[in-house]
Amino acid sequence: MGNYTDMDRTQNFYWWVNSKGYEMRETDEGDVLCSHPDNERSRPNPSKQYQPLKKPGLYRRFANLPENPQAIIDFANTYGLLGVSASYPFNEAVEIWHSEIQKMASAIRLHENILNGNLQEFCAEFAEFDNLDSDDWHRFAVEWLTTTINEALSEKASPYLMLPQVDRKIVYPVGLAFRPNNFLAALWIQFALDVAGMKKRLICRACGNMFWLKYKINKNGDRQIQRADSLYCSHKCKMAEYRRRRKTKAPEEQTSAG
Repeated sequence: MGNYTDMDRTQNFYWWVNSKGYEMRETDEGDVLCSHPDNERSRPNPSKQYQPLKKPGLYRRFANLPENPQAIIDFANTYGLLGVSASYPFNEAVEIWHSEIQKMASAIRLHENILNGNLQEFCAEFAEFDNLDSDDWHRFAVEWLTTTINEALSEKASPYLMLPQVDRKIVYPVGLAFRPNNFLAALWIQFALDVAGMKKRLICRACGNMFWLKYKINKNGDRQIQRADSLYCSHKCKMAEYRRRRKTKAPEEQTSAG
């Protein structure tokens, strides 16, 4: 087994959601997203603990949130607060949400424009650099995007060495994983994995849900995709689709035989 970056361990990050939900309140300093009054003097109920990084495309759902208060409340009720406020887990300024949503939406848009080779919008923001050619603009855009992501992750995600096990035995060399310090960091890590090409999203043919196509690092240190032809998110879905096809095929064979 060679060296590798264990993104599966990174996905094992858990986040809390107040089981009684959140509400919006007006304060002298602006609107604030608060935990339910019943939980204001206690930690959030752990009954709604979940793993954000195992929900493909969650960072896009966050970036696509409209600015209306109810959309933010609904998202928080499902996935929790961002965890960036000093008063977490009890409240968080809505202004922080608006700022972070816009920042991520802008970064995603730039990422897609780089992939599509359409940098007109990005170029328009830096009209003073009209002497750059297409290659310069591409390099400038990529540098801008990576800097934005790196700054968002700075001091918000902690690298750590994990101990991989095979048949309950520790194997060596060890692996490297990343632990988000809060929910917002988890969203940026998920986006960074997409940008780095270390995760690819597919749609399960059986259940219709999105799932990650995993990558691994081979013994030469090269990144290889695992099962690029994967059609199902799990063995359960694969077998369910197999049974469905068998059930559909049986009447057709009987009709043909008749």
